[in-house]
Amino acid sequence: MELFKKIVAHAVIALQVLIVFVLFFEQRIEVPLLVQAFGRLHPLLLHLPIGLLLLTAVLIFARKHFEGDSFSDLVNFLLYLTSFTASLAAFMGLLLSLEGGYNETDLGLHKWMGVSLSFLCWMLLGLKENFKVLAPLAMASVVLLIFTGHYGANLTHGENFVLGPLQKEEIRVRQLTDSTPSVSYPQ
Repeated sequence: MELFKKIVAHAVIALQVLIVFVLFFEQRIEVPLLVQAFGRLHPLLLHLPIGLLLLTAVLIFARKHFEGDSFSDLVNFLLYLTSFTASLAAFMGLLLSLEGGYNETDLGLHKWMGVSLSFLCWMLLGLKENFKVLAPLAMASVVLLIFTGHYGANLTHGENFVLGPLQKEEIRVRQLTDSTPSVSYPQ
């Protein structure tokens, strides 16, 4: 298990360095086709760190209901996986963003929030032994995850994807009431 932790920790550091490199030089980078294909796996991979982060946060907040070292080992293992997959998803997302064709405002917000989230997950990993700091940091990560996901959904599914059906119903009802002919009765 120690070898696994070392490999993952070093991979996370390498990915964070690559993320910073891409952010600094994104205007000068020409992405080869093979790397573009790798970047396009971002939508597929990103669901793994989302689930891992949510599960880890729930466990961190429910820790008083668990006893023993095995619980801490589980949380640590999940933090390693979360940090690695979040860093990989952020890196792949940056590669995908280099292709262009996205709404610049939503892309910028999603990109910077995603990168921040990957660094926050890395911080969670680094602070895994300090549960007083870990809980608020996990909560901040989940909040950031929600906003990051919102802007990512805007990029892939269009504006207001989640609330769109509710708004369409509201608009439809308003249109029906606005188009209803008014009847006046003689007095």
